[in-house]
Parts: sequence; structure tokens; C-alpha cells
Amino acid sequence: MGLDMDLVKVTSVSGQNRTGTCDIFIDGERVNVDMNKISCIEENVAYWRKANGIHNWFVDNVQRGEDDYGKHDVSYGQMKRLLWSINATLSDPNNAGLYMPTSNFVTSANDEYDDYYFKMLEYTKEVIEKCLEDKDSQYDWMSHYYYKSIT
Repeated sequence: MGLDMDLVKVTSVSGQNRTGTCDIFIDGERVNVDMNKISCIEENVAYWRKANGIHNWFVDNVQRGEDDYGKHDVSYGQMKRLLWSINATLSDPNNAGLYMPTSNFVTSANDEYDDYYFKMLEYTKEVIEKCLEDKDSQYDWMSHYYYKSIT
């Protein structure tokens, strides 16, 4: 077992003018979906495995220090702060413990500031930059994001 985490975008389609059906194929099998019964669409925009520093940032800055493995909404402002923390760490790797510290609360995750740690920061930077470009999520009326972790 390990530390697995997702960042999910939820787009509301309730009250939107939509008609018809949507064909989805799962394992080659067609699944017909009635568009009038869909209230939201969820997209996994990021997946991390054993990215201790990323998880610790979310626990401290989104989950109010409580590592409860639930779903937690991530605001536009929180994503901007995460990007700032990542950029500060990447520009001064010697201070990684100050801006994006790891934690030993998850024994299956690596708490070292190694190549994998910095690779996960680079990946997260790309993801968060794309999320911040998403104009709908800036106002939380059409779409929003949430973070979840599983150990």
C-alpha cells in the first residue's frame, strides 16, 4: 500500500441546456448515457504516487492540518499559493524543507528531497498552471477542484 493522490476537476452541467445522448465506450462496450440525467462531469487532472511533499502541502494548506483521506475543495487562491510554493522551492532547492516540506506521517512515502521529489514538483507545476488558466474555476460557479488521498 502507498500514498496515492488525485486532483479532480468537477464541472457542473445542472441547469444547462443539453439534449440527446452521449456514447461512452468502456472496454469496447458501448454505454449509452442520457445527457438530461448528468449533473456534473469529473475529470482527474493529476495523479501522484508517494509524493510526500505534495501531500503534506495539501494537508497543511487545504485540510487544515487534518490528514483524514477525504475529499477537500481546492480554491483558485490555494492553487496560486501552491504554485508559489513550488516555484520558490524549485528556484532554491536548498530551502525545500521551508517551502514544500515532506513529513514522516505516511510511512510508505519517501520523505527525502531527492530526484523523485523534484520530479513531482515539476509535474505539479505543469498541472497547476493549466488549472489556473481554467477561467471557469476562478469563480467556482461552473467548475471547481478537489483533492483526495488514499494510503
